[in-house]
Amino acid sequence: MKNIYKWTPIILLSGVILAFALKNTYYNIILKKRGTCVKAKVFNVYRAGRKGTMNIEYEFKVNDITYTNSDMGSDEVGDTISVVYLPNDPTINRPSNILHIDCNNHK
Repeated sequence: MKNIYKWTPIILLSGVILAFALKNTYYNIILKKRGTCVKAKVFNVYRAGRKGTMNIEYEFKVNDITYTNSDMGSDEVGDTISVVYLPNDPTINRPSNILHIDCNNHK
């Protein structure tokens, strides 16, 4: 019985990591199929994590509402990037280069 309790935290943590990975994969698939492209402005650049991965914060507008998000990127403050968002929920969005989408030839 003690062996079960020993492995419980590891099993729970593995489940959380798997759920997070599946959610992001699902969002990426839906964004590729149903997403809409928009231009966004980079307003912050910072390093995160032990390895100092470069991240960007960007903002864009849909129907006069401003949305912000962050992701990995090497852009500079003030740069314009293409972002793909879900029309029914613009809070779900990714830079187009992360999704390997050319917004010039996408919807």
